[in-house]
Amino acid sequence: MISSSSASVKKRRVLIGVGGASNSGKTTLAKHLHRLLKNSTIIHLDDFAPPQSDIPYSPLYPDLQDWDTPATALEWPLLRSTIAHFKETGQLPDEHRSHDAMNKASDTGTGSFEDTALQLVKDVEAWEKELGEEVEWAILDGFLLFWDPEVLAQLDLRIFLRVPYQTLKTRREARQVYVTQTGEIWTDPPNYFDQIVYPAYVLAHTSIFTTPSTAHLSPEERVETCPPSPSWTKPRKEGGEGLLVIEPKIGDEGMGEALVKVLEGLRECCLEL
Repeated sequence: MISSSSASVKKRRVLIGVGGASNSGKTTLAKHLHRLLKNSTIIHLDDFAPPQSDIPYSPLYPDLQDWDTPATALEWPLLRSTIAHFKETGQLPDEHRSHDAMNKASDTGTGSFEDTALQLVKDVEAWEKELGEEVEWAILDGFLLFWDPEVLAQLDLRIFLRVPYQTLKTRREARQVYVTQTGEIWTDPPNYFDQIVYPAYVLAHTSIFTTPSTAHLSPEERVETCPPSPSWTKPRKEGGEGLLVIEPKIGDEGMGEALVKVLEGLRECCLEL
């Protein structure tokens, strides 16, 4: 939702959520939005993971710590309070620290779509000027962005990147090594994607792809093959969640096309605020 404050210049805070599975391209997309939108801040959900010592072990695979199950993968109260602080002040709390820079960044560009993206940003800036307010943007990026109802309710624009299982697995297994929020090094054990990462992703997103006509399918089949439920994609003004589902292609052109779709969605979203 929108938050405004009165000072010499009236300010408005808009929250954009970019969700998707691990290695779906959401952080790369969020960084392109941050690059293009003035007065923007990224909130990486990975920064809210508990210390490794607090990560539970999987009941199915007792020798594996489970970083991905929705209920325990993030410190949800801290995330909620951080979002509330941004909505109130337009800034992140002083004590907030991000470890994103310690992980390997993607060099995926936007290909031939960059000029179109820049023009769409100009359209958004024109809306901001007509509004007569300074807009402060928060771009939330995370693999569990739509799981918690309180977090979901704060998002003005909701983006979900849907990427096929095999692409996700190939990318995850090529990366494997992660730096945690506390600076520890985590390396995926063998089969970690199939045993922990993908099942948790399915658990967190099955509802998006469940309708009466797909309820007989397995959760994996729904998430992988079924269209999203109208209750999720219907505009919020019509009682839906207003989720924009994008299936990005591989490479710079795919990322550029996804960025343009997001900015088109943002332009439309701004007109409804």
